[in-house]
Amino acid sequence: MLAPRWDAASYLANSTSGGNPDKKGAATFSYVSTLTYSAKPGAEERAVAQHIKSAFTKPYMSARPAQTE
Repeated sequence: MLAPRWDAASYLANSTSGGNPDKKGAATFSYVSTLTYSAKPGAEERAVAQHIKSAFTKPYMSARPAQTE
């Protein structure tokens, strides 16, 4: 079993404690689970896999100048 750690990061529940500093923070676990997505036809998560693939293969901003007519 992995032991939880106490954290008061803004993305955790009770990060502001409702104004009571003694109750600020929440328990969180320090591990990451790996998710495997398949882009094979018929896979339930195919759309997610294709989105991730396109995000990693297409540049965010292109250095190519805009086309003019």
